[in-house]
Amino acid sequence: MNEIIHRVNDFLKDFPPFTYMDKDTLFTISGKVIVKFFAKGEFIYKEKEATHEFIYVVNKGAVSISNTEKGYLVESCDEGDLFGLRPLLADSAYVFTAQAAEDCIIFSIHVSYLKPILKTNPKVALYVASVFAGTLEKRMHSNVSTLNAANFDPSLAGIENLQDLKVPVTCGPHLTVHEVAKLMTAKNVNSIIVVDANGLPIGIVTDKDLREKVVAGKVKKKAAISVVMNSPVYCMKPTVTVAELQIQIIRRKISHILITEDGSIDTRPVGIVTNQDLVLAESNNPAIIIKQIRKTRNPVALRHLRDVTDKLLTYYLDREISIDYLTEIISEINDQIIKACIRASFDEIDQYQYNEDDFTWIALGSQGRKEQLIRTDQDNGIIYKEEIAKSPEETKLKYLTLAKLVTQKLAVVGYELCPADMMASNPKWCMSIEEWKQTFGLWILEPGQEEILHTSIFLDYRKIIGSPDLTAELTDYIFSIIDRATGFLNLLAKSALLNPPPLTFFRNFVVERNGEHKDAFDIKQRAMLPLADAARLLVLVRKIPKLNNTPERFRKLAEIDAPNKEVYLMAAESYEVLMRFKAKTGLATQSSGRYINPNQLDKFQRVLLRNCFEPINDLQQIIKLRFQFSTII
Repeated sequence: MNEIIHRVNDFLKDFPPFTYMDKDTLFTISGKVIVKFFAKGEFIYKEKEATHEFIYVVNKGAVSISNTEKGYLVESCDEGDLFGLRPLLADSAYVFTAQAAEDCIIFSIHVSYLKPILKTNPKVALYVASVFAGTLEKRMHSNVSTLNAANFDPSLAGIENLQDLKVPVTCGPHLTVHEVAKLMTAKNVNSIIVVDANGLPIGIVTDKDLREKVVAGKVKKKAAISVVMNSPVYCMKPTVTVAELQIQIIRRKISHILITEDGSIDTRPVGIVTNQDLVLAESNNPAIIIKQIRKTRNPVALRHLRDVTDKLLTYYLDREISIDYLTEIISEINDQIIKACIRASFDEIDQYQYNEDDFTWIALGSQGRKEQLIRTDQDNGIIYKEEIAKSPEETKLKYLTLAKLVTQKLAVVGYELCPADMMASNPKWCMSIEEWKQTFGLWILEPGQEEILHTSIFLDYRKIIGSPDLTAELTDYIFSIIDRATGFLNLLAKSALLNPPPLTFFRNFVVERNGEHKDAFDIKQRAMLPLADAARLLVLVRKIPKLNNTPERFRKLAEIDAPNKEVYLMAAESYEVLMRFKAKTGLATQSSGRYINPNQLDKFQRVLLRNCFEPINDLQQIIKLRFQFSTII
């Protein structure tokens, strides 16, 4: 029995949303799986049938999802695909028929085991909602030629059937802007509804309003929130369809719609729908892109899917979708492309057999931090176990052969080869776990300038595919020696202080003085790097594992270092703004987005960008105090 659980676990761990679950949770779920066989032509469930208490995952074979009443195929599910999600998200009968297209083995998971995970794991919830919304969108486009609310089934409203609406956060009109901003941060929301004494909506304030009116200096922080709010609030009924919401958001150029008891401002709020919620119901759904990536091994086809992702990213950026959401989606797409290239390479190498339990492919740099929104050059490595049957040289050659093929495929997809050769295809960065420990030990215990440069790249490693035990072992080793690495930490701290806030005495941007990018502002080197370096250093000192993303690092520091909480939260927000600037510039100029022409920024953009530099000085003061540096180093 234990062997079966392990086999189920090994299968599920490679497919979302199970990839987003921690090891213990996934193993528990695997132990609850019921394995079923369905012969070709057999029904798993039928249209209009009461929902089962299970969701399904295809282990082997294929399942057709179809509208039998109107005679069209909605979707074909194969290995790793989820289907039958309705009992997890909506309390209504099945709207499609699921039938075995060939002999197949299906994993059945009771919804009672998954519902608690949806509440505690936003990545799992987001993926499940995306798959559900994507299936609905396919049905809609198969059945109607235009987005017409009249023939859009209200029972298929999209985001969790729109039955479990997000409850809006509210405040009174006399709170100050500063108080409301703190409340929005505490509640982790991007909007707040201003209500009167009777709890009726009189206005709405979004994070965009705060940026444009308060951050830009038009309104003081001590002003009443009623000065900032937009009024009246646009409201709709709880029975509204996704189609109707989409039409109004486009027509009225708004990003939030309030759902009230009767759809008017004269009744209390019951929920709020954002533009981001509706993005999940778009036909260019990220879940669909990820599914297509998992089905291909051709790097040219993968390049096309990554090009589609750039269009999706542009769409999201134009609609002010949160950076948190963007980094999760784009990083998952990047990760799936890397996995596809690795598995395609397995199939093309005849002389070696590869077991994913014996090695780990790691992402470094921005991809390691889940910050690579647009394609840049590759930074990666391989950690492998020594093989008893092979000499160390033979084992290294085995993984170098794999690495060279994978990096070539990734280059075809559009991730350029690293000019500094920081890639797994370089023997320096394709090593056994013991060699990696020795290398990090040398860098940390006998540091010099080159060692510090390497650690600033390699300390952001993250597993893409393979055994998580290898990265965990390496992390444990690093933390075990860091306490006696005073010299290393001091050098790392000094390195984090090398880039002061990039403003001249007259508050102009510090630009490049010569070379190809003369008079351009280097947003990566001068603004993002000092923030990323500070975050990396401060979480390393506190031995915080499994946390690579820069804004997430700052938010964690805000939790554990109360006196500096405001600095860290401001730094997290600033870094996300900088990521948005860089991504937009890169997409607009077909470049990495690293260099920005300050003369092409409007006044608001210049103010917003300058304000992002404020936390740099505060963070550097924290580092100087922590390491007892003098004000002049």
